[in-house]
Amino acid sequence: MSGPGYGRDAYMAFPAKAAAPHTSVYSTATAVWSAQELHLLHKGLTLYPAEEHDNVTRYIKIAATIPGKCIRDVAVKVRGMRTAQEKQPDPAPKRQKLEAVRAGHPQVLSSEIIGCRARARQQFQQLGWGNNVNILNAMRANLMAGDLANNVPLMAQFRDSCHSIFNKLHLVCSAVPPLQVKIDTSLIPPAMHHPSNQDSN
Repeated sequence: MSGPGYGRDAYMAFPAKAAAPHTSVYSTATAVWSAQELHLLHKGLTLYPAEEHDNVTRYIKIAATIPGKCIRDVAVKVRGMRTAQEKQPDPAPKRQKLEAVRAGHPQVLSSEIIGCRARARQQFQQLGWGNNVNILNAMRANLMAGDLANNVPLMAQFRDSCHSIFNKLHLVCSAVPPLQVKIDTSLIPPAMHHPSNQDSN
């Protein structure tokens, strides 16, 4: 085991390892996401909701749909998105202020809203708008059924109802100038025109 050339022979038999070339190490933190990859990520988050899948299963399935990303990339990206979302300022101070006002006067606001709705509903019925709605619904049903002939008398009813509504509006809004409205009755046969209902500006 010993001898004059033993150390030199051993060194020559086992030369020192050559230094490995410098290689860049992939890091998830520096991963760049393209628009297409982000689209696939959001699509996967929607397709695999957290209510139905645990995080590991979600990340595995999502990563399988994104060729250039691994499971760790997906997990880090989702965590970063969640953190950024939590750091966003709450845009609801005005809403909270309004809710505080409503909480201070709940009965007053509710009674005013109910009163306005009741008055609007009453005026709606008094002016005859409800009749016009029924006529339009009947005309729409006739059009869908291809029964165009039955729409002719309905058009006359609609015309008469509009004249009645205009007259009532002039009485309700006496301070407002008359409405410059003319109803097109060219499709109604002349025999159905009544002298009292002739169109006028």
